[in-house]
Amino acid sequence: MAIKLDLQKAYDRVNWSFIQAVLLHLGLNERFTNWIMACVSSVSFEVMVNGGKSKSFVPSRGLRQGDPLSPYLFILGQEVLSRLLDQELRNQNICGIKASPNGPVITHVMYADDIVIFSKASPKDAHNIVKVLDKYCSWSGQCINNKKSGIIFSKHTSIQHRRAIKDILQVKELKKDSGYLGAPLFLSRAPSSDFAYLQEKLEAKLMGWRSKCLSWAGRSTLITSVAQSLPTYTMSTFNVPNKVCDKLDSITRRFWWKPKESEGKFLAWRSWDKLCFPKRVGGLGFKKAKDINNSFLAKLAWMIASKRDSLCMQILRARYKVKHDWLRSDPPKSASPIWKAIEKAKHIVIKGACFAIGDGSSVDVWQDPWVPWIHGFIPSPRDEAVPHLPMKVSQLINNELHCWKAELICQVFDKPSAQAILAIPIPLTPKANELVWVLDPKGVFSVKSAYIAANPQFSLLVSPTVKWKNLWSLKGPERLKMFLWRLCVNALPTRDNLIKRMNIADTSCVLCNESEENPCHLFLRCPVAKALWFSACWGFKAEEVNAVSTEEVVNLVLNPPNALCNSWEQWKVSLTMASTLEEI
Repeated sequence: MAIKLDLQKAYDRVNWSFIQAVLLHLGLNERFTNWIMACVSSVSFEVMVNGGKSKSFVPSRGLRQGDPLSPYLFILGQEVLSRLLDQELRNQNICGIKASPNGPVITHVMYADDIVIFSKASPKDAHNIVKVLDKYCSWSGQCINNKKSGIIFSKHTSIQHRRAIKDILQVKELKKDSGYLGAPLFLSRAPSSDFAYLQEKLEAKLMGWRSKCLSWAGRSTLITSVAQSLPTYTMSTFNVPNKVCDKLDSITRRFWWKPKESEGKFLAWRSWDKLCFPKRVGGLGFKKAKDINNSFLAKLAWMIASKRDSLCMQILRARYKVKHDWLRSDPPKSASPIWKAIEKAKHIVIKGACFAIGDGSSVDVWQDPWVPWIHGFIPSPRDEAVPHLPMKVSQLINNELHCWKAELICQVFDKPSAQAILAIPIPLTPKANELVWVLDPKGVFSVKSAYIAANPQFSLLVSPTVKWKNLWSLKGPERLKMFLWRLCVNALPTRDNLIKRMNIADTSCVLCNESEENPCHLFLRCPVAKALWFSACWGFKAEEVNAVSTEEVVNLVLNPPNALCNSWEQWKVSLTMASTLEEI
């Protein structure tokens, strides 16, 4: 059984004497403990009553929300409950659960005040858990909210046992659609409906934004920093269905092009794929939901392959019998949905995983990645016809001189591989071989680098006509930068663009009504535009500029003529020219 607990006003009920006792028990000296308690207890409150402030009063318990010390102190308090449960397990008063015969025993998981306790579905275990909770609550001042707490039984638990345990714990039985930390605890046969809440959360967030007049720059910031970060936790723990990811992309895309309405048609001036290109090649740095999901799953795969010693990784490695060669092994025929997703993400990890050689005793020469400067990180033999005999990297190292056996290496491997191997430094003191991430200068895996590895097409994109780095690093409002981007990628509603999409009859310029309206005419050739340029930019004559494309117009702003830069700094001239373009 799994008991999900809810604490009433968890931060506000913590006893100060309990926190002080915990700090002293953990070994902090009395003076330092008194300093901490002075920070906790030197608080006073005033309450607004009928529009006026009451007299200030000093509380006798509780941790302040927003205080940087509070989360640490609260976690230390929760550690007491964790140790009480572990003690009950050692005394065989509760059983805990195992995901596999050789895996670790799990009695509980907790994240701040979100607690789930696991044990055998028996009245004995239920009574012992109640005793532990009562003891913890009497010490700490916490109180279990039985109305919001619940219990989940396995399908093999009898109805009589369920009733008895629920009476002992005084909690209700949770439904299969219950969640933990905002993610579903169980998946149904229709996974798209299980993750529909992601769409609802995003729509609810956008509903408030639609009532505001947001600029293009404002929308870009909200999309990258808020909208695309909402499903982060779920995507780091589940394989979100493609249908849900596509819907999230569709909602975000609509908000970008038509922020005021959630339904109906809208005009997209640039494809979603191109908007998701990096900024350095002309995109906006948006990310597709499925690519984000795959990058987070790759992080789980990396944690398993690099032997991360966390409880979750211990459980997964024991459950699926992960061995040294897991990255190159075939996936199991039957597994949970999350494990199948992790297996599919292995190809991303393989692109950047390479062993940093220590003693070389556990690294296979022909199977494991260990040479960072060659493709695939696995060396090639000098003669392909010779069978690959089992060999460890340690056999290529001279342990006495702490160097490579150069002659042997040149005999076994081809020239590029031999040169790459000889360039690998040998540590002076023996140490274990470590899996490192070569796509990061520090060798540390990151979701960002995994996202780049999962999208190799980004590295092939080039934009020789516009220096996008100069555009996005321009000193000025984000609004102007976004306008220059829209101009450069021809995403402005000029009449030559509108006629291609809306079949309008009149294509003449709205300012002069003489020529066809296109970006180059509108911003440089139009008589009205020429007058604005001449009056705004120190007598700048737009007719002398030979620009035939939007890219050349933007380059003119980023690299203004020398005549305009004599008295002002270049960035100020660029900013003035960008403002003039926006006014036109």
